[in-house]
Amino acid sequence: MFYKNIHFIILIIIIFVSIVIPSEKITKIEEILLDVNLDSGWSAGYNISCDTGYGTYNKSTTVKTSHCSCFVYALCKKLGFYIPSPPEYSQFHLADKQLEWIESSDGISNGWTNVGLNVPDCYIEAQRKANEGYFVIVGVTQDDMVNGHIGVVRPYRNVDYNIISKRGPIVIASSIPNTYASFLDDEFRLNEKKFSHLNGRVMFYYNTRKPI
Repeated sequence: MFYKNIHFIILIIIIFVSIVIPSEKITKIEEILLDVNLDSGWSAGYNISCDTGYGTYNKSTTVKTSHCSCFVYALCKKLGFYIPSPPEYSQFHLADKQLEWIESSDGISNGWTNVGLNVPDCYIEAQRKANEGYFVIVGVTQDDMVNGHIGVVRPYRNVDYNIISKRGPIVIASSIPNTYASFLDDEFRLNEKKFSHLNGRVMFYYNTRKPI
């Protein structure tokens, strides 16, 4: 009995150490994402404040659908990165405006750069950059067939890059519904049964100024 109890105690200690003392220190981005509330913040169907994600009075903004661009802005603000936001820019089609600005000379001078690879290499590189502690944004601009959308590639330590190469990186986004972690092909399906219509259109950017 004593022998069995010793093994049980050792097992408990191993589990405790693996949970309480992680093998890798979490990044600043991971720390902030752990504190995000997408259960009630940045909720679709309400007018919200971009800064906080909390609801505001009815008709206070032009947008009541999803709030992907406001969510990205709020994370950028916490990390010290600039990206267009109200009141300088309206919430209406804000994702498109953010993605266009990132590609501009102003965006580049603020540290944003395109991952610049084709599928599936861009999927893998975007996930790697996020895991290394860089802030990685993913988005697609609107056209007649697709609504603009933007999200953040979430650091994910135990990732299988074979799956990432097929389904895309792990994304956190304000959407319909909000998601803490989903594969790119699920989050950016945008009401289509297949993701193939967006394959190659979704773009990835990261800020070279890694948060400390």
